[in-house]
Amino acid sequence: MVAAPNLSVGQEADLKFPTSEEWIGTSGRYVVTGVGSTGEAIAVPLGLAAAPAVRIGTPCVVCYIDQGDEQHSGALVVGSGPDGVVLRLQDERQHPRYRRPLAVTVEVPGDRRMRYGVTEDVSLGGFRAEIDGMVASGNWAFASLRLATADPIVAIVRPLSCDQVDGRGAYVVRARFGVMSTADQLRLFALLDWPVDEPVGFGVSEPGS
Repeated sequence: MVAAPNLSVGQEADLKFPTSEEWIGTSGRYVVTGVGSTGEAIAVPLGLAAAPAVRIGTPCVVCYIDQGDEQHSGALVVGSGPDGVVLRLQDERQHPRYRRPLAVTVEVPGDRRMRYGVTEDVSLGGFRAEIDGMVASGNWAFASLRLATADPIVAIVRPLSCDQVDGRGAYVVRARFGVMSTADQLRLFALLDWPVDEPVGFGVSEPGS
């Protein structure tokens, strides 16, 4: 796990704790008073003389603004005292991204149309690709990373966003891997570790079109 990269001293953030138990934590607006080198941050609530006690191990959602955009990061409480709550932040993007152009198809269950495209970057956690049709965010879809000399790597993915490219009938989709066989996970790991680009095979339109 790594710290949210742009959380800095003096920055305000909304901390959201579970509400199942009153003593588990106090949600609200906090200010960051310290950032460690190993992925921890200290935060104190605004408007309170002392930070409330929070049970170690309590999960927390941290909401903050980075370059004008609202960001969300998961965290665990690793310490609590009068000086603040100590959080170990986790960036959702835990895996390094590789700029690997791979032919990809995306299929939405119940929709007979196949979306074709090429990845812009791939990681063990997901991919970003330019495809020739829109897919709805948040719904499950099938994705196949197509290889020239082997069976495709197939997974169930959850699209996080799908934005139209200006001036063209293409879309950029960001998708997170959900379900993938262990064998395909190992193949993906080997593929990303291998410094040779795969032939793309086709672009953002169906082969032969």
